[in-house]
Amino acid sequence: DCGCSWGSGGGGISALLLYRNAALGLVLAVAGLPRSARDIGGLDAMVAVATATCGLIFYLAADRLIANRESMRLWRGAS
Repeated sequence: DCGCSWGSGGGGISALLLYRNAALGLVLAVAGLPRSARDIGGLDAMVAVATATCGLIFYLAADRLIANRESMRLWRGAS
């Protein structure tokens, strides 16, 4: 089980799952780079929250697409 959808998907490990995990690793590597010494203001905090929210939405969308890939393939073949 790949763990897609917290174990309810039942799918195996696929290339898409590996690409998603590689992208997550790249994001974490960039987040670990040294930062500037300037203070974080209110606008910076709002941008950080918005970025984290968008990242979570993209992660959940990728998770659903990976978990539903077989269903989408069957749906396309039925047309």
